Amino acid sequence: MIVDQIEKKIQYLKKNKYQLPIKEILSQTFSLFTKTLFLGIFSVLFTSSVLVLVYQFFTSYFDLADLDGTIYQSYIVLLNTFAKGDIVKSQEALMGTRNLLFSYLSNFCVMQRFIILIFSKIIIFPLSAGVVYCAYKKDTVGLATFKDLIQNFEGRRFLNLVILGVIYYIAIAISIVFFYLPMLIFSPFLYLAGAFIAINNISLGKALKYSIQIAKINYGKMLMISLLSFVLSTIIGQLFGFMLLYALSVPYTLVMVYVVYKNILGTDIINNE
Repeated sequence: MIVDQIEKKIQYLKKNKYQLPIKEILSQTFSLFTKTLFLGIFSVLFTSSVLVLVYQFFTSYFDLADLDGTIYQSYIVLLNTFAKGDIVKSQEALMGTRNLLFSYLSNFCVMQRFIILIFSKIIIFPLSAGVVYCAYKKDTVGLATFKDLIQNFEGRRFLNLVILGVIYYIAIAISIVFFYLPMLIFSPFLYLAGAFIAINNISLGKALKYSIQIAKINYGKMLMISLLSFVLSTIIGQLFGFMLLYALSVPYTLVMVYVVYKNILGTDIINNE
């Protein structure tokens, strides 16, 4: 049984106090990323296009453009004060932004749009896991196709990934108020759950269990990997608003998920179809 293989491997890692080889992971990720570049970029562009259309439609429908602009300007002021190193003004800007954010999130129309966007993200969440699966196929078989990219939209993989998406985005929603800190702290425990579902086709419960167990073995380095992924996909990609950079950074972080999986578990654990 595949779960027996995984559990034996995790017990072996615990016994030997496994340490993630960070440098090797970064090197292997870049190499594999270049081989799955087209599929990765396609997944990001498709996902982004859907979300932008949904966002623009409901921003116009609820007339939220001015309110969004106020929040954006508040973040710019906050970043500028931090960059200048003015501690007093930074604290004032931080409190001001936090209070404004609480008021913003309590707006009924903002919440409606937010829920619709989260629902849209959850439905297409399996496409991100598809990039992880494509990295796995390219590395083990030598070929990854469009069919591999969308294979998570069928069977129990889809249901498990959608529920994982619900958990993931609820955690993000809660973390936004605290500037993502809770999500960053707990992200190592969720890091490999999607990979277990996409690659091994196991249940969500088992995927979460194994992901948590692995994070406990090597929390420090898993946290480093999670922080790097956050910086690449969220700060560099989204904050600077450069679409090409975002389209490259997100697939890179998804390929990294597979490479971490590979370095921890190997590639000999078969798919549980």
